[in-house]
Amino acid sequence: MAKNLKSYNEWLSSKLINPERAARYLDAASKESPQALRKALRKVAESRQMTELAEKVGVSRESLYRMMAQTGNPTHNNLDGILRALGFRLAIVPLKPEDSTAEPASAHSTSGSRDKPEVLAG
Repeated sequence: MAKNLKSYNEWLSSKLINPERAARYLDAASKESPQALRKALRKVAESRQMTELAEKVGVSRESLYRMMAQTGNPTHNNLDGILRALGFRLAIVPLKPEDSTAEPASAHSTSGSRDKPEVLAG
């Protein structure tokens, strides 16, 4: 069984060297969950040289592994640094209506009632 896992990891690493494929892989993982993104980011990073990547980001190799662990919590600056060192950047795009799961908060009411306008002291 371990032999199959090793060959899969080797196969995946060989595919993630391609920037377009790695970008699609990271994008799909980011849509799933923050943990999935960190795991995918680690897979992409492992397809390259982790020591070189850590130097580009400005952190130790061990810190890089911790940031991309399932329980990791990289800062925005570290995440941005990792992505840029790998040749990617974060992008903000509008959600499609079917992608949105949260109701937007009302900008006109602090009491939760939409019938009464908010009264501002002047």
